[in-house]
Amino acid sequence: MQSELSKQEEEFKETENEIKKETNKNLRKNLQRKLEEKQSEFEEENKGKEKALTEELQNYIKYMEKQHEKEIQNLQERIQYESRIRAECEYMVKLEKKVAKVLQETTEKHETEKAKALQEAEDRHEIEKAKAVQEAEEKHKKAKAKVPYRSKRARDWSFYVPVFGGAAGGAVGGIEDIVHWITRKQTSSSKSS
Repeated sequence: MQSELSKQEEEFKETENEIKKETNKNLRKNLQRKLEEKQSEFEEENKGKEKALTEELQNYIKYMEKQHEKEIQNLQERIQYESRIRAECEYMVKLEKKVAKVLQETTEKHETEKAKALQEAEDRHEIEKAKAVQEAEEKHKKAKAKVPYRSKRARDWSFYVPVFGGAAGGAVGGIEDIVHWITRKQTSSSKSS
């Protein structure tokens, strides 16, 4: 009986081991299934999170690109503005130099022309003055030559002896006029022959 018992015991142990194995298999299958379910849930959750994170990252990248474009545009506008201001300043400096140069040249030209015109006017004035003086002297000589001697003598002598000097000078001058008239007639007749 012992052997039967031991046999039964062995069978029981074998059955128990088989049941354990079977239970372990079922447990493993259940655990495996639960693990796969959890893993599947986790993967789906991760996919959702990954998708959300990807979208968030893309949105952030787009936002950063827009900000970058705005900054680039602002910088370009600022560069254009500063370039325009610099160009205007350079143009104004060149223009001021040009205006100063033209003004200086014009002033120098004006001063030169003014000096030249003044010199020409002075020269013309001197020439006209000399000519007028010469003409006046010639007219004076002619007028003096035409004044009869009696008038000259009367004037000169009346200066020294007021009333009688004028009468005496007029008489002497009258004689001189007659002598002068005769000599002039003789010279003109000898020239004509």
